[in-house]
Amino acid sequence: SGPARYLSALGFLFLALFSKQNTITFVPALVAWDVLVHGERPWAGWRAFTSAVRGYLPFVLLTVAYLGLRYVLFGAVVREDTLAAQPSAELVQTLRHHAERLVLGSLTAARAGGWTIAAFGAVAVALGLSLSSEGKSRAVRAVLFCLAWIVLGLAPVVVAGYESPRHVYLASVGWVLFVG
Repeated sequence: SGPARYLSALGFLFLALFSKQNTITFVPALVAWDVLVHGERPWAGWRAFTSAVRGYLPFVLLTVAYLGLRYVLFGAVVREDTLAAQPSAELVQTLRHHAERLVLGSLTAARAGGWTIAAFGAVAVALGLSLSSEGKSRAVRAVLFCLAWIVLGLAPVVVAGYESPRHVYLASVGWVLFVG
């Protein structure tokens, strides 16, 4: 049933927001899913746009209310008020470390030829997609969603400027879906 699922999704977002701050990326992930996997086009006209806004608005409002509550309680909307203004070299290093942990599992695997193995894996996935005659378009859209999920999963930790192996777990879901 549609309304029950929708209300459940709102309830789960509420619980997720209070269990992990990175859930603030849920709305962009939801939009990415609708656009990339389901092929919806909210920009395809006024009717599509207003329908999309009505669907996403409760999720946006819940996220904004959560951030507002964090601001009232802690004086900041993000953890420890750490919005990093990293120099580009440091930002690139942080992204590289997160990518190595995400794709290879550790920073030491990169030195052991891990990126070569990952490159062969990516080529195998691309070959599999190109040889698939059924659902090629849907498979490509699903891969694009996985990549969008990875970016959305990494964005909060990169913006906050901290890195740790445990901070890539949300992005790793996109990697697992991509490999699967």
